This record gives sequence, structure tokens and C-alpha cells, in this order.
Amino acid sequence: MNPSRRSFLKSTGLGFLAFGLPPSFLVRAAGAEQNARGKSLVVVFQRGGMDGLNVVIPFKDQAYYALRPTIAVKEPASGDERGIDLDGYFALHPALAPLKTIYDKGQLAIVHAAGSPDNSRSHFDSQDYMELGTPGIKSTPEGWLNRYLSEKRAAGSPFRGVAVSPQMPRTLAGSAPALSMSSIEEFRLRNLAMAGALEKLHSNSADPLFRQGGKSLFEAMARLRAIESRIPPSTATYSAGRFGNGLKQIARLIKADLGLEVAFTEIEGWDSHVAE
Repeated sequence: MNPSRRSFLKSTGLGFLAFGLPPSFLVRAAGAEQNARGKSLVVVFQRGGMDGLNVVIPFKDQAYYALRPTIAVKEPASGDERGIDLDGYFALHPALAPLKTIYDKGQLAIVHAAGSPDNSRSHFDSQDYMELGTPGIKSTPEGWLNRYLSEKRAAGSPFRGVAVSPQMPRTLAGSAPALSMSSIEEFRLRNLAMAGALEKLHSNSADPLFRQGGKSLFEAMARLRAIESRIPPSTATYSAGRFGNGLKQIARLIKADLGLEVAFTEIEGWDSHVAE
């Protein structure tokens, strides 16, 4: 697919074709029956270069304070800007105080001092390696979540893997069908006035794959709306912004019993290394 066609698809709301997704999955989605609800893995990718030692603080290790005389978080005690004691050895950064409640309930587990064996100092490379699951190797064609979907190869729902993000993340890209969307309601052609022209463009294409893909896509869009009425609105309160919306859309998909196995969303702003 040439760059100009790729740009055109993205600008008209058909960008997911450019990621190699077979449009026939939408046809299957439109007529699919709801599956019995199983467990869903929700992956939240924290974009940036988070300093793990200042997020979960080993305050009983004196080397922590010896080696970080100016940036160490104060050990738990009364007062502001102090760590929040977890177990007598580790503490949470004070900005993460809301997580203490779910930690105490046994609903939060922290895996400390775990990371990539690749020692790249590039945040971009490190994030790629995290998404691909192959540290030091950027040429891996698919992400680790897509490899899971490929390995399991369950028949049925095309909603097995869904990313609520502007484009398909590397971790879900690959041979197994997966979706990316901004929201359930926006998963359609945004400019209905252009529908006729776009459908004609696809049907007259000399590229058979592009032509068949367009035919399947436009047929599916009309049928996809039949599913939308099955997806309940959210009654919970989420934070404003892209991240809150991503969690909201994922929760709706899970409650709709569409066979969602893996969901992905992301939150930016985790570059906590300033002045270190």
C-alpha cells in the first residue's frame, strides 16, 4: 500500500485497513453471537521512563538514601511528601496514595526490580522491546499479545483483542486479527457524506485485495450498528481524558460479552527521570 493511499485511509476514518486487518472480521462481528463471559486481561501501558525506585521505595535499604541524597523519597512517617508504608520495607510514592487501599485488599501486586535485560537508555527502543517481548530485537514482526492470540487461535469472536488507542499498538500488531478504536460509537466511517465516493473508489480499484477489502468493509459498517445496541452504556465514573475513556470503553466491551480476551490502553506522562 503506497503512502498516499495509507494517508487517505487514515484521514477518512478507515485507517485500520492500513494495519493489515482483514475487513471480513467486521462481517463476522456483525453477525456474531455473544460468547459466555470469560476472563479478560487488560493491559495498561505507561508511556515514558518511570523511575521504579522512586515509585516503590525500598526505604529500609540504607543504600537507597546513600546513593540518592537529593532525589530519594522520605521514609514513611507523619507529614507530607513521605512514602506510604506497604510492608515495613517498601513504600509507595505519596502521589500513589489511592493504590494503598487496593494493595491492602490483595487486589494489587507489585513486581519489583523486574525489567528488560536490554540496557538501552532510549525510552523509544525500550518501549518497543516491551511491546514486542523480544529485548534487543526490533525486527520482530508481531507483538507479544498478538502472539498469544495466534497461539491460542480460538474460533469465534473478532473482539478477542482490542486496543482503545488512536492506532494499533505494536504489542497487538501481527497476523492474528485485532481491532483498534477510539470508542465504540466512533468505530465507523466518520464522514457519511463521502460514503458513496469512497465506496466507488474501492470498487473501481485495480488492486483486488483493496477492492474486496472495501466491499467487505462497507457491508460490515451497515451491519455493525446492529451490535452497538447490545453494548450497554457505562454507569461508572471515569476520569476525564483519553486514559479514562479507554478504561470506560474496555469495561463496556467486557460487559457486552463479545468474547474480549485481551484489551489494551495506554497512559502517557511517566517520564519521572527529570534532573536525575
